[in-house]
Amino acid sequence: AHSGSLLNLAKAPSSTVQILGAEKALFRAIKSKQKTPKYGLIYNASFIGSAPQQHKGKVARVLAAKCSLSARVDALGEKDETTIGIKSREQIEERIKNLDNLQSSGSNSNNNNNNNRGGRGYSGGYSGKRRNYEGRGDFSN
Repeated sequence: AHSGSLLNLAKAPSSTVQILGAEKALFRAIKSKQKTPKYGLIYNASFIGSAPQQHKGKVARVLAAKCSLSARVDALGEKDETTIGIKSREQIEERIKNLDNLQSSGSNSNNNNNNNRGGRGYSGGYSGKRRNYEGRGDFSN
């Protein structure tokens, strides 16, 4: 009801889906330069209620992403299957279990990644080398 229609919900990014229902709080926070809300109506979902307090924001992000994806499949997909919803639910439950295991082991996710940036280093993937783009226009500079 907050988005207007299934097609409007499908067009919305998952960050918007996450805060649906908290529009007043969002604009108030932006206006007063405060912290923006992490969740809106999605906070009432059982997944978020069962998550530990420090992981509720992460679970809300995952749930909003899966809801957004499911809305797109429902609105624009050609099949009438519910397989994506079932898979999404399993993935969300698995993610919550992983977060619980991470919390119970006392590990900090910032310490576990060992500053691994996927082999790209600090350049963000740009190596500074010019590549040959033959057949794609004149890039001779």
